Amino acid sequence: MIETEVKIRLEPEEVSSLSERLVRIGAEEVSPPLEESNTLFDFPDRRLQKRENALRLRRYGDATVLTFKGDLVADSTFKKREEVECHVSDGEAIKNILEQLGLEAVLHYGKKRRKLKLTLPHESGLICIDETPVGTYVELEGSERWISWVADQMGWSPNRFVRKTYIELYREAGLVD
Repeated sequence: MIETEVKIRLEPEEVSSLSERLVRIGAEEVSPPLEESNTLFDFPDRRLQKRENALRLRRYGDATVLTFKGDLVADSTFKKREEVECHVSDGEAIKNILEQLGLEAVLHYGKKRRKLKLTLPHESGLICIDETPVGTYVELEGSERWISWVADQMGWSPNRFVRKTYIELYREAGLVD
């Protein structure tokens, strides 16, 4: 499956009115702000990183999800890439399996995430509000049309779209190698 998303970095003055504005356009909370823990795995030769792929084990509340992020699809506005993920019942067992296969945990990072869903006629998408050490971001995940509609309603022009990963943002801030 190809995932389409963008991030919008919020200015401090935008954060206080964000929830009210999202509710006004029809967003409904899926989960309250919860701590999220992410661990990226790679082989010792860093072949996934070299290909700009990622294998991530994420813990969010009581849920654990294993995700593979594949190659980026060329697009000047939206971040698009193959994404395959599955919920797992035992995160420690999956971590052990990955290590037995020769992968190692190469990066840990966290953030606080709140999830909202917004449904339009014929499509819906996910809105994540992420509080990170590198700022507060809104992540919009859905179709290009859905993302454009939400951004327009919120007053976010495409020139505010951030296509970088959180890892890239953390690296730019000097928080990870």
